[in-house]
Amino acid sequence: MAVAMVWRLQRNTSPEAEELKKVLTQLSGKSRKRGRPPTAGILLSGLFVLLQILDYLDSGGDDLNQITKLRSLLKKCLPNFVKNV
Repeated sequence: MAVAMVWRLQRNTSPEAEELKKVLTQLSGKSRKRGRPPTAGILLSGLFVLLQILDYLDSGGDDLNQITKLRSLLKKCLPNFVKNV
C-alpha cells in the first residue's frame, strides 16, 4: 500500500504534492544530488518516519508537556549531538 502511495505521489505535480515530497525527503534523512527529484526509496523512508510521528501524536504524544520532557531528555542524554532542539 505504501509503495503504491509513493508511486502515485511521484507522478503528482500539484503544489501540495511537491511540498509533501520536500517534507518526506527531509524526514528521510537521505541525501540526493541537487536538482534531482527524490527517488521512491527516499519518499518511502520519509513516509515511514511521518507515519510514525503521526501515530505518536495520535496516541497522546501531542501533550506539550510530554514533548518538552522528551526535548529536555534528549538534550541531557545527547548534549553534543543535538544543539537546537
